[in-house]
Amino acid sequence: MTRLILIRHGQSEANLNIWWAGHTDAPLTELGHAQAAAAAHYLREHEQIDAVYASDLRRAMDTARPTAEAFGLSITPERGLREIFGGAWEELPFSVINEKYAADRSLWYTDLGNALCTDGETVAALYRRVVDTVTRIAEENDGKTVLIAAHWTPILAMICHALGRDPSEIGDCPEPYNASIQIISYEHNRFKPVRLNITEHLGDMLPKPSQKRPTRLIVVRHGFSVSNAERRYTGQQDVPLSPLGHEQAALLADRLAVTERITAVYSSDLVRAMDTVTPTAKRFGLSVIPERGLRETDVGDWTGRTYEEVAEQDAALLERHRLDPGVPCPGGECHRAVFERVTNTVKRILEENAGGCVLLATHAMPARCIEAMSAGHGIEEIRAHRVAPNASFRIYTYRNGKLFSQGRNVVSHLEKPGESLPDELV
Repeated sequence: MTRLILIRHGQSEANLNIWWAGHTDAPLTELGHAQAAAAAHYLREHEQIDAVYASDLRRAMDTARPTAEAFGLSITPERGLREIFGGAWEELPFSVINEKYAADRSLWYTDLGNALCTDGETVAALYRRVVDTVTRIAEENDGKTVLIAAHWTPILAMICHALGRDPSEIGDCPEPYNASIQIISYEHNRFKPVRLNITEHLGDMLPKPSQKRPTRLIVVRHGFSVSNAERRYTGQQDVPLSPLGHEQAALLADRLAVTERITAVYSSDLVRAMDTVTPTAKRFGLSVIPERGLRETDVGDWTGRTYEEVAEQDAALLERHRLDPGVPCPGGECHRAVFERVTNTVKRILEENAGGCVLLATHAMPARCIEAMSAGHGIEEIRAHRVAPNASFRIYTYRNGKLFSQGRNVVSHLEKPGESLPDELV
């Protein structure tokens, strides 16, 4: 087995001044050099490095150098580890790129797997060259621990590959901070994540969340509940998770602890949602903030009745409620009211956590409302958005007042996904 320690370069002049570096040889800032020294100190205490590789651009070489010197090693430069070639974007401020090349730039926010730089490299081409380069390095250093210093997009590609995700889903993966460390293993032609986004060595040098950085939102539907198992409408009744639901919550925590750097956790105040994200919150040393606005639809008189009973006894009203967002459940809410309270709650949470990574636990209909919100849909188009499986999660980014979905509902962490509420019943 080869142990790979991937480190993103420290803060560069391009990072500081917000311009596109790509293949331009931007140097580290004073902070970037300090971050590189802190990473070397951390690695000297926790690892035994046998070889050091780096992108041949000096911001990566200079990030690797303190660690190489600490272990008495030389650095092997690798052109295949370079950042994506920006083409027409090289050395331009991001503000100019966003305005002058808006169509191409928008893909970086909405469909990163298919993104490209105008007259430059595609993310797909970078993905192939980086995976090929790192695979060769891993095979040439079997049984060793190797430090690899690279850049944002190459490291994101390796995170995606190690997680077993399709290259088109690279936008779902957690972005690496400057001088953050990723540990990945390679054995039997397969990469696996060991630990991602290690930042404790950075202390006060870790970038603080800011409105310049997009907010990352992870929306999870609660785990399998007792009512799910009995196929009953639950609504706002406070029923607990089933044993399977608690297992799913633990699996969710195991996954997110490896792949994310969560800064805040919110949940519907109902116990099945709170208990789904409590294990994850504990992993990050956070408390769960309860939010009544994230509750499931109040199904009124249908609460506690089975899906089959409602479909048989209230067939006409169920059909009207399903098709007309203004028709409420008897004694309960209509879909329009749910959409308004959920989207208003989510917008407030996102604005209060600008630049952070927010985990949010909710229910079937609220999760669909959030998905519709990201697609620019209103409640009238809610039928286009399917019910998420229990304990699945979907990743979004929030930038400039707009929410963007980064892919599909993720279920790969679940051993037994359980049964979801049928679309035709909600």
